[in-house]
Amino acid sequence: MIANVLTGLAFIAHTFVGDMEISSIQPAVTITNWNEKQEIWTMARCGWHWISFDLLCATVTLALVNFTNFFKNKKN
Repeated sequence: MIANVLTGLAFIAHTFVGDMEISSIQPAVTITNWNEKQEIWTMARCGWHWISFDLLCATVTLALVNFTNFFKNKKN
């Protein structure tokens, strides 16, 4: 259950606090090579949120294991 709580908290922090941090480094339109820098920033943000999605999946899976009988024990 501790792992479930920790992954849930990590998901929330990674998604919301991390998004504010990564949004703060978005390149301004007025700089040179804006297209290249915007492309790199977009890929970094996408990668960031894929990790957030992985944390969400881990949280949901751990919640299913901890609080439901979704995964049945074949030996019983």
